[in-house]
Amino acid sequence: MSLENKTAFITGGNTGIGFGIAQALIAEGVNVAITSRSLSRAEEAAKKFGRLAKKYIDKILSHLKER
Repeated sequence: MSLENKTAFITGGNTGIGFGIAQALIAEGVNVAITSRSLSRAEEAAKKFGRLAKKYIDKILSHLKER
């Protein structure tokens, strides 16, 4: 099954398991959108992915606040 040109939305994709999953999907040609609670961390992750990405990566800032 080819993943080429599919799209994945990964929460917490800037570190840890989410980052690893995003890397693996990008290597398979998947368009990836990641979320992070920190815009600067999302941008840093996107820079790392940039070398691997065939097309583009969308960065999405999540606002997760405790009440």
